[in-house]
Amino acid sequence: MARVFFPQFKRGRKGIKVFRETILEAAKKTGVEIISECGGKGECGKCMVRIEKGEENLSSPTDTEKKFNLGKNERLACQTRIVGSGDI
Repeated sequence: MARVFFPQFKRGRKGIKVFRETILEAAKKTGVEIISECGGKGECGKCMVRIEKGEENLSSPTDTEKKFNLGKNERLACQTRIVGSGDI
């Protein structure tokens, strides 16, 4: 199980524990809004997030993500699953 931290969390707040969920699903659980005009289908690219640490705890980029030519440490929140245990 991994702990996910969002920049919107107040300083000192603990991350939420998640496993096998997408970053978008984890964000919704905490009330953090990530824009996703396509409803999480990987079609709009609006849910791009920057991963600051813990990339090794995430699924490999999907073919859908690769179509968007994302930069280093950028992922689509709707396509990226949390699969490891550590801080993200």
